[in-house]
Amino acid sequence: MRRDVLRRVRWANVSLAGAVLVALTTIVVWPLVSASPPTLPPDTARPLVSGTIVTARKGEVAEQPARARGGKSAARSRAANERAAESPAAGKRASRTTRRRAEERRAARNRAAEQRAAKRRAATRRAAEKRAAEKRAARKRAAEKRAAEERTSTPAPREGAPEATAPPAAGPPTSPPRGASPPTGTPAGGEFGFEGSG
Repeated sequence: MRRDVLRRVRWANVSLAGAVLVALTTIVVWPLVSASPPTLPPDTARPLVSGTIVTARKGEVAEQPARARGGKSAARSRAANERAAESPAAGKRASRTTRRRAEERRAARNRAAEQRAAKRRAATRRAAEKRAAEKRAARKRAAEKRAAEERTSTPAPREGAPEATAPPAAGPPTSPPRGASPPTGTPAGGEFGFEGSG
């Protein structure tokens, strides 16, 4: 009887049911086994690098973002902030030095921008002069080419060759005046012999 049961089992359906069971088990167990997702930061805004500087009023300390320009500048700003926290006068000096450094950086950026603009203007001027020189050279070559073509189209007379003279202009035929003798080669009686001369 055991062989009859094994023969009647549809193994394709059994494998399909097993695959569905494994998939459902994976879907249920996966969130329980996996690590927790990363938490989102809070909604309040925070600076990337926080540094404390003293405001000019009564030595109050305010959090402001400090731009990290290397380890030394960050250490200097921290030391300045610590000194500023010690006394209000030191805080004023620190704020003045901070403002002065910011102005120096701004002036350096402006100078660099002016130098870049001057270089661009000089490059543009050089390119325009080069194009103008190329146009002048092209016009000069075209003029020389036209002059050479004109010289080759009208050849100069060779030395020792006789100059070609124009044939005399053919005018209307002249008739002999009345009473003049007929030209030679015609009979005395006119064109026909029986005509009288007269």
